[in-house]
Order: sequence, then C-alpha cells, then structure tokens
Amino acid sequence: MKTLKIKLALAGILVVGSALNSLSSKLYVNVNNATPAAPFTNWVSAATNIQQAVDAAAAGDDIVVTNGI
Repeated sequence: MKTLKIKLALAGILVVGSALNSLSSKLYVNVNNATPAAPFTNWVSAATNIQQAVDAAAAGDDIVVTNGI
C-alpha cells in the first residue's frame, strides 16, 4: 500500500510539472528575418535580436537563436 501511495504521488508531480511546462513559450531570434513580429513565437515572425525576444519573454520561456554570429 505504501508503494502505491508513493507511485501515485510521483505521478501527480509529473502531471503538475508537465502542466507547468506547457505554459511556457518558445521565442525565436533570426537576425536575417525580414518580417519580425511580436511575440516572436515562430521562425516566420522571429525577432531580429536577442534583446527583443528577452523583452517579450515571460519567466520560464525559452529563447531559440538561429545559427550565426
């Protein structure tokens, strides 16, 4: 019975963790993008510099930067 309670508790933690992770967004940065548009959530509307993405990001968001210098 104790093992079952531990397994259920761990499953609950995983569910809550997954739910919280799904609340975060990915923002994209591509210096060569001709059409940047906030909130920069895909490559088509990617920010042209990292600071734009940082300014648009919320706590827990990921910022993905394309290859480049």
